[in-house]
Amino acid sequence: MLNTTTKQACRMPTSLSLNAISLGLKATSLSLKSTSLGLKSTSLGLKVTFLGLKTTSLGFLRSTSSGLSGGTTKFANKPTIKSGHEQ
Repeated sequence: MLNTTTKQACRMPTSLSLNAISLGLKATSLSLKSTSLGLKSTSLGLKVTFLGLKTTSLGFLRSTSSGLSGGTTKFANKPTIKSGHEQ
């Protein structure tokens, strides 16, 4: 009788450690899934940022080109006004 109880006591920690290992693997797979989701959202954020940079550069080029084409004649005809501080 004593012999069977010691065998059962030896088996219990093994099953507990296997359960803990499987729980650890589940947690690891969940963290890997969340990491991959984070990477997907990061890549989407980078794409959105890149698109924003493209539209910003396009807007800058448009405003600069329109400023250069129409703005130079306007600025050339304006008289320069000096304030009292610049004398």
